Amino acid sequence: MRRGGNHMQLEALQDGRYSGLRPIGSGSMGEVYLAEDTRIQRQVAIKVIRSEAIIYPDRSNIDDAARLFEQEARTIAIFNHPNILPLYDFGEEKSNGVSLMYMVMPFCPDGTLATWLRQRSNAGPLLPQEMVHFTGQAGGALQHAHDRQIVHRDVKPSNFLIRSNGDDPSRPDLLLADFGIARFAAATTNTSRTIRGTPTYMAPELWSGVPVPASDQYALAIMAYEMLVGASPFQGSLEQMMYQHIHVQPTPPSQLNRNLSSDVDTVFGIALAKRPEDRFMNISAFARALQQTVLHAPTNVEHTVEATPASNAIRATLAISTTEAIHGTSRTLTLPNGQQVNVSIPAGTANGQVLRLEAQSTSSPTGGSMDPLFLTIIVTDPREAADSRDAVGGAPTMIGSHSWPASTRANRQGLSRGMTVLLIVLALLLGAGSVAFFAPFLLKNNAASSTTTTTTNAHATNTVPASTTAPTRTSATAPTQTVVPSTNSQNPYANSGTLILDDQLLDNSKGYGWLTGTNQRGATCEFRGDGYYSTQPAQGFFHSCPANNTDFGNFAFEVQMTLVSGDYAGIIFCNASADAYYLFRLGVDGSYSLLLMSQANSDGVSLATGSVSVNLSQPNLVAAVVSRGSIGLYVNRQLITSVNDSTYSHGRIAVFSWNAKGTASQAVFRNAKVWAL
Repeated sequence: MRRGGNHMQLEALQDGRYSGLRPIGSGSMGEVYLAEDTRIQRQVAIKVIRSEAIIYPDRSNIDDAARLFEQEARTIAIFNHPNILPLYDFGEEKSNGVSLMYMVMPFCPDGTLATWLRQRSNAGPLLPQEMVHFTGQAGGALQHAHDRQIVHRDVKPSNFLIRSNGDDPSRPDLLLADFGIARFAAATTNTSRTIRGTPTYMAPELWSGVPVPASDQYALAIMAYEMLVGASPFQGSLEQMMYQHIHVQPTPPSQLNRNLSSDVDTVFGIALAKRPEDRFMNISAFARALQQTVLHAPTNVEHTVEATPASNAIRATLAISTTEAIHGTSRTLTLPNGQQVNVSIPAGTANGQVLRLEAQSTSSPTGGSMDPLFLTIIVTDPREAADSRDAVGGAPTMIGSHSWPASTRANRQGLSRGMTVLLIVLALLLGAGSVAFFAPFLLKNNAASSTTTTTTNAHATNTVPASTTAPTRTSATAPTQTVVPSTNSQNPYANSGTLILDDQLLDNSKGYGWLTGTNQRGATCEFRGDGYYSTQPAQGFFHSCPANNTDFGNFAFEVQMTLVSGDYAGIIFCNASADAYYLFRLGVDGSYSLLLMSQANSDGVSLATGSVSVNLSQPNLVAAVVSRGSIGLYVNRQLITSVNDSTYSHGRIAVFSWNAKGTASQAVFRNAKVWAL
């Protein structure tokens, strides 16, 4: 046990509720103690996280991390999943400038999954049934967390505790632990470029410090690979593993375990894709696909999932009922480009499954075949789809809040091999245990470097992409009376078009994947029975709420918006990747603006600004019409401005609220509609 400040803090814990503390484990972030809870008379494990374990911590950063730790701990405390280790208590003790965070959890005497795997009498690969048992439980636990906007960041066997299973002693149950510790570690460092994690399981985007839900999927896939093969797909020194994660494709597991089919290779090819957006839609979909391919005879999985679809492939989402999923069905589907095709859904299709279909076009002159269609299936029966309806998408879309103005972005330029070696040597000198080093994004200019968080600046810049028009500024008067959305399918913004999204925004039952949950700043996206709410309590941030299962091109997007409090609200569209989208903002001061956000210019490019006479505290219809390089902005179905810009042609839609001046922002959205043009 440590002396000095930590010793005094531990004594304070013992003088209170807990007694008989004795160390039972340690790591780079702190120690674990076995203690007696004097109130309930039970043994507990207390994990102590020391701020002094962070390299050169900054006091303000530690204070921020303490608040973040408390927010996340409160979220973890309300987790209700059989495979997540419960959190009994948490708190902070301070002494002599040292902050000691602690979490109180059940004591699990059976140890960790890592220990269990090492001690197995028949060391080697697990049986497929055993692997599926573990990945199914792990995937369910992580999906439960992702649905509540929590990314674990450090998924590995040693972070799963085991609990004896009386029905089958050879297959213990898992309890996922150590939520929030990696996030606390990152927040207490004096640079945003610190990277923490366990190298063997770190997804490419984690090497650049950009965790997303798909990062946990990647790590679980590494675990599953190890269980089936008996070895990790990436091995070597720290530098070698980093390079392999970012650039090297793993050896197909069927080449190392002859009992596995090529279908299993395909599933791992998707889950271990270098770009998060190329992985499964969510971690539950990965676990299901793995179970189907490992436990069943070959199923031509290349027709249900494909790791590297052709560049001309078409992607779409289809919601079907539970009965249709069980027995199969045929549909005429309108694609994002307005084309109609006939598709056949096979019997036994699972929620979240991706089908590769050779669709037949009904709208082409010849009625012949078309490019391959990759169709994501959403089963809309809430009893069957409860675990994935509100799932966070794997792609690093606009999840969470976005700062305004922007913080400095890390340099994305590739480093020379010598500089990389130097930085890693420094890392080894400065830190131990998990990876912790101060380095730029250590990535070449490849696809992996595209996964960054969105930070944007309200000030317009003078840099305008070649495909854009110069910013326009106009004034307009929108109808002051409330415009009631039409109940028919006719497109009010053009002479033609097909209604392809019609959602009252009362719940997530239609399968569009609207984001729900609370992020680390307390910002929320939620359905409240009367609409879909975006709330942002933190000053200087807006909070976007995307429909993760949408992708529209040449469309009209309309939604009814009411700004309850705060400064701005609006819509986002053509969100094809994390840093790429258009943002249409309306302010209580009567201002409006259209911003083009991109990776090349994180401050945003102002395409149009102006003023409009409208009362945002009342319901107003806000719309954007995107058609072949032209963007029209509407308020209450009156055109307020239009610009020519072809930078983005398709992508997700989202809504947002914005707290610019300190008043918590809240906006409610209803009756979203999208017409294909």
